[in-house]
Amino acid sequence: METALQKSPMKSSRKLAVQLGMLYSSTWRTACELNFRPFKIHVVHEMTPPDFEKKLHFCRWFRSFLNTYDIRKPDNVLLTNEAGFNLHGYVNSQKSLYRSTINPHIIQEWILHDEKFGVWYAV
Repeated sequence: METALQKSPMKSSRKLAVQLGMLYSSTWRTACELNFRPFKIHVVHEMTPPDFEKKLHFCRWFRSFLNTYDIRKPDNVLLTNEAGFNLHGYVNSQKSLYRSTINPHIIQEWILHDEKFGVWYAV
């Protein structure tokens, strides 16, 4: 099993159990006994120089907006958000894990402006 974990450190415990013909609980327990722990992969977006300027421009605009309309409480501000769905198959998942005996501090970089569609909502 140790060899299988080293060859496929990102494979889920369930898939590994099926591959090895073991129970899921046995696979999980054995991985823990071998000191293989799940570590989360940190996804970061590639930032280009124009992106920093856009952020700074927005902050300056927002500050002047608050001053112009004399808004002192954040309760008086409408905030919006959006969720993006990539068309290239990437899914932003909290379940992306890497199994290792030590924390590898993995960072996965993705292109910031990938093809996707968004869902927008306001609070």
